[in-house]
Amino acid sequence: MKNFLTTIAFFIALNLFQTRLKSQPLNQDVYSNIAGLTIVDSINLLEIDFGFGFGTGTHGYSINLFSNMTYRLQESDCQLNIELEKGTYSTVGKQLILQSKNKKSVFDIVSFNKCYFFILPSQRTSFVSDLKRFQIEYPRQFPRTGSKISSDDMIVYSLRRKYYSNKPRRNDIPLSKKST
Repeated sequence: MKNFLTTIAFFIALNLFQTRLKSQPLNQDVYSNIAGLTIVDSINLLEIDFGFGFGTGTHGYSINLFSNMTYRLQESDCQLNIELEKGTYSTVGKQLILQSKNKKSVFDIVSFNKCYFFILPSQRTSFVSDLKRFQIEYPRQFPRTGSKISSDDMIVYSLRRKYYSNKPRRNDIPLSKKST
């Protein structure tokens, strides 16, 4: 009887664990009613060439996407660059899927001020909250010698320290051969 109960408990725990690992479908309502924020329908590989990442100038993480539909996740600082993970990528709907040997990551792709942000489902609420907070905190323009920095530029700068992102570059190579 003890082994039977242990086996039942194991399968219940396994089922709960697998349920938590499944990707959450994109809920577009999370991103609605935010000035300047759009959900990206499609993206080109060269728009995010050299990958995308987050961090400060001295430490960060980057994900490099390659045209053969593979990717590499790296951690870097001012002295080293370490490969943490590699695998394949694809797009499903408006999401980017990274699949390694041991892990699957799903990112929503959104755009703000010509910058793409790659948001994990667990980050949706905090991303929206941070964006709204920065939109309130930053004044209209920031003076700089010879030119001006917009409040949107400062918002992007602040968000890029916490969320995977990259500014678009060129429009040449599609991100995936087949998107659904």
